[in-house]
Amino acid sequence: RLIPHSAPLMHHLEFVGNALFIPYFLIGVGMIIDLRVLFGSGEALKVAAVMITMALAGKWIASWVTQKAFKMSVLERELMFGLSNAQAAATLAAVLVGYNIILPSGERLLNEDVLNGTILLILVTCVVSSLITDVAARRLALQDGNINESRPLDEESALIALAYPDTVDDLVNMALLMRKDKSDAPMSAINVVLDNDDKAREKGMKLLEAASAVASAANVQMQTKVRLATNLANGIIHSMKENDYSELVVGLHMQNSPSESFFGPVLISLLNRLNRQITMIRCTVPVNTIRRIHVAVPAKAQFEAGFYHWVERVARLAVGLGCRIIYHAHPDTIRILQRYLETYHASIRAEYVQTDGGNELKRISREVREDHMLVVVLARRGSISFRPSFDHIPRQIKKYYMNTGLMLIFPDVYAEAATKDVSVNEPLTTDLRYEAAKEWYKSWLSRSNGKEESQ
Repeated sequence: RLIPHSAPLMHHLEFVGNALFIPYFLIGVGMIIDLRVLFGSGEALKVAAVMITMALAGKWIASWVTQKAFKMSVLERELMFGLSNAQAAATLAAVLVGYNIILPSGERLLNEDVLNGTILLILVTCVVSSLITDVAARRLALQDGNINESRPLDEESALIALAYPDTVDDLVNMALLMRKDKSDAPMSAINVVLDNDDKAREKGMKLLEAASAVASAANVQMQTKVRLATNLANGIIHSMKENDYSELVVGLHMQNSPSESFFGPVLISLLNRLNRQITMIRCTVPVNTIRRIHVAVPAKAQFEAGFYHWVERVARLAVGLGCRIIYHAHPDTIRILQRYLETYHASIRAEYVQTDGGNELKRISREVREDHMLVVVLARRGSISFRPSFDHIPRQIKKYYMNTGLMLIFPDVYAEAATKDVSVNEPLTTDLRYEAAKEWYKSWLSRSNGKEESQ
């Protein structure tokens, strides 16, 4: 308490604790556990079952009493139960103290059965806590969160990040089509190079000159800049934040080897550190020859902060190309899309295909032709519309859409992502089982809500 949080000593203490003390503590506890005692006899499992039952029941009763006392909803009770349910450091510390106390008879105050049961208690309560909190928080956000006001953006500014000469024309033309009609605001383009690479700087200048030429042909002013940085992703992120751009337009990463990430290291870093909309584009035919746009929309996409942002941008693209646009979305999302387009883009030729809001890329691939463009609306991990099935999208794109124009959109989110880099194409090994458990808990919670409302 006597050390300021921003003091160098605090950083040193946190580093030593995270790098040395905590791993040592966990390894030490793991060495104490005797798996033969845990699974060799039923006593340890009986003790663990009693401890787990009492811990879960005690937390649930406390949450239920608090709910009734403060007149909270069922979802608020479930969220409170999930947040307070996990048992970890304090429980383990107390049991270890009891385990190390030797009674006059030579026996331990708490034997190995209690110690092993405590480890199982920590495992079960931490998993249950994460599961319940995730489900309850999402449902609470859907229940209490109002959908953003449906109106086009009055002020918007997109930054085009250029890296390859072959993509300059396509990126600038796509940005021009998604631009607000008769807007006087200039467009912006950037090329980030490492500060010790003079040749790359010269190439960047040529890229930006080519982009300015494309924009000038459309009578649009283009602001360009070659930015020096020690890290390519940092250069783009700092430009976005310094100028408060509302969107980043980039070309889809070109994989140089099968082992390389689909999105590339730069785009992964941008996704993890920016809360603004990121649009990744790959054109396989000239932009003006695109004849149809397919838009794959996940369920609950209307609850994301940037929902109307990407809807407006894609609608402008369809209007500018004069082509038909087909939305593949959940019925709830389709109703909102229809209302918005009828209000602000009545002339658009739109069709709607109802889905469950899941990963529909395999099915859509049967309808997509070489002169079509596929727009995939994705989501960052932890957002309301994110699904583990998004992890399979890179593989499906490489299998079904290598010769198809592609646009991947990561909409705005309310808060920046966690500092830890987590790739959207690196699935967690427990996602499928975790999702199955969540579905079971959702159905159980729905039945519980129905019973309470009927009473």
